[in-house]
Amino acid sequence: MPKNKIQRFEYSVIRVGEEGFSDSHFFELVRLNERHNNKYFSIGNKCIYFTQYVGVIQVGNLTIEILPKADIGEGDFNKWQSAFINMLRVSRLLHFYSPTYADLKIRNASLLDIFFETFISEVELLIRLGLVKKYRLTERNAGFLKGKLLFPQNVKYNSIHAERFYTQHQIYDSNNIFNQIITAAVRVLPRVLSNSILLDKVKNILINLQEIDDIRITSDHFDNLVFDRKSNAYKRAILISKMILMNYSPDIVGGQYNILSLLFDMNEVFERYVYYILKDAASEFEYRDVQIKGQVSRKFWNHKTIRPDIIVDLNNGGQADRIIIDTKWKVLKQPYPSDTDLKQMYAYNLHFGAKRSFLLYPKVYDNEYYSGSFYISEGVKGEFENHQCNLYFLDMFDGNSLKKDLGKIILKSLIGEKIKIL
Repeated sequence: MPKNKIQRFEYSVIRVGEEGFSDSHFFELVRLNERHNNKYFSIGNKCIYFTQYVGVIQVGNLTIEILPKADIGEGDFNKWQSAFINMLRVSRLLHFYSPTYADLKIRNASLLDIFFETFISEVELLIRLGLVKKYRLTERNAGFLKGKLLFPQNVKYNSIHAERFYTQHQIYDSNNIFNQIITAAVRVLPRVLSNSILLDKVKNILINLQEIDDIRITSDHFDNLVFDRKSNAYKRAILISKMILMNYSPDIVGGQYNILSLLFDMNEVFERYVYYILKDAASEFEYRDVQIKGQVSRKFWNHKTIRPDIIVDLNNGGQADRIIIDTKWKVLKQPYPSDTDLKQMYAYNLHFGAKRSFLLYPKVYDNEYYSGSFYISEGVKGEFENHQCNLYFLDMFDGNSLKKDLGKIILKSLIGEKIKIL
């Protein structure tokens, strides 16, 4: 069945009657939102207000892309689709192969097609390398004795067949949880795919997986999964399998749609993106011994903790220098941060021993680097009497493409500003 595609930006709205968006689609999105504690959208009168969650939703034959946007005007969907894919790749939230639009023969390929093409390529690679094999216990009623004889079952099934043996023994094959997970995810694809080339690839994959048991996969299977040297190659395929299986809702009531959602909090995407571009660029600043740390938590009050997005440690003329970065995926028309953000950065500086912190925003308007110092606080003595919170506006694009050296640009700016201050 041909599929229609609707594209919207974050914080926009879609209304019933627009571009094939029907009452049935609306009610399915409401149900999806309710299953996820109403975090994905705000619901209006026959309309959906998108929030910071971006990605793709497929409802029956309708694909809805919600894309990030940090620029002026209506925005270019192709520009932001490409940027979003690159940000997901860099942030390690998803690994993408280069989109093979020519191979797929897709015009205006949807994010969902690109997700699926990536997953299919991963599974094809695993098959070429050879599916991982594991030992497992199996029971069998056979005409020969192999393994451990199970007496109760043997009496039950073979009381009049003394020539048979009901046994338990180990076998070494591909029918294990790793292959069962990816097989379950692959079996979802024919229900949500429309591209004939991808469907042909899925059929070929399923031929290679026909010996794998079809089991119901739950979140416990992923939580209990332990990777080893042999199964490490499965990590990317398992990640996408989890996204597919945990976000797929099959049509179990007549008249409704199958629905699949792959949505990401853009605040988290931006934080991870900035962290990894800094991490990747740090090796170019060995002369400053630059170290990038993320997700560092410390106790703050009772059982509460405090955690800045990114900590940059470096050597500045023989002196240890620490910089705190907190990413903000929001558009500022003027360089005036909120009181809440400033108080947060004040606490970060004192709690983590930093004389400078940065609120880092995507650059949209003509805002440049903006510096401000906290006033001396009563009771705070010594070198942290005068510490700063600065605003950094990241110019992300070179034309319609993300700049390739953004991490290096940021680190040069941070180091350069420190030199000016001294």
